[in-house]
Amino acid sequence: MLNAEMDKVIGGYMNRIANLSPCSEDYEYRKQIIEDEIQDFVRHESVMAEHQQLGRNKVAFERALARAENDEKKK
Repeated sequence: MLNAEMDKVIGGYMNRIANLSPCSEDYEYRKQIIEDEIQDFVRHESVMAEHQQLGRNKVAFERALARAENDEKKK
């Protein structure tokens, strides 16, 4: 996800926190739930970015291996 999109999503979570009434009995509970959702979202995005990078690395490795095999056959 692009940084601008992540900022928008996290901004939405922050707005939810800002809109909570500090006077309500369950304020801390609701705030903690939203903070946990933010952490889960960031963790998920981090895992997805790592997964994409691993995919790119795999493709680059396979191409390099194929190139090396072709060079070896030419010799």
